[in-house]
Amino acid sequence: MIMWQKISTCVAAIIFSLFFTLAGSAHALEATTAFTIPGKYVLLVVKDFSPEEKIEAKVVVKSAKEAAKKLNVEQCQIVFYEKAKAESEGPMAVASSVGDDNDPMFLQATNAEQSGRLKKIIGYEAEPKELYQAYENNEVVADEDFKGKPVILEVKVSGVAKDVAGKPYVLVPVDKSGLFGLRIYLDMKDPFLRELKKGSIAVIQAKAKGFTVKNVMMDGVIASVAKK
Repeated sequence: MIMWQKISTCVAAIIFSLFFTLAGSAHALEATTAFTIPGKYVLLVVKDFSPEEKIEAKVVVKSAKEAAKKLNVEQCQIVFYEKAKAESEGPMAVASSVGDDNDPMFLQATNAEQSGRLKKIIGYEAEPKELYQAYENNEVVADEDFKGKPVILEVKVSGVAKDVAGKPYVLVPVDKSGLFGLRIYLDMKDPFLRELKKGSIAVIQAKAKGFTVKNVMMDGVIASVAKK
């Protein structure tokens, strides 16, 4: 059973709750809005989920797809966090609906390592050029939409360098000159950092910080690096 309840609407975002019941569950689960990117993405979160309750993939991905349509966004994710555990430890499961042309996806962790991996795929799937263009067109609106919110990027790395303070970053150009694009700062302790090379294809979860000298400045964590 799926029941929708719109709590309130404002100019900046829609606060929304989704209630659904899983087989064998004695109560309806509530997924509440964590944040939205208008017209593009909504993240719904189920907190205090019991590991004893069975997550039905079909029910959850259907809910994600319906939520995307209801809220008029391209993408929706529903994330489940285990009861008595901090969100920083990673989710138990993630359901994603990414556009009409892609099948919904459901992934469930069975251990802490897998939870950590799922944590890195939470966010709006975007092309680097799309994100750059948003800032090029209107920095004020782009900051409102993207600043501090996770975005999942598949990038071709043009170089790995470090700034004057020694902090590593990757360059992701979006034009032929290679001068303009994304600069994504990474943690020196990122386990994938040593695997990055010029020309590497990597999936990075990144959060925009602003637009400086025609570059989108971001902080990121590497989700995966394709093996050559």
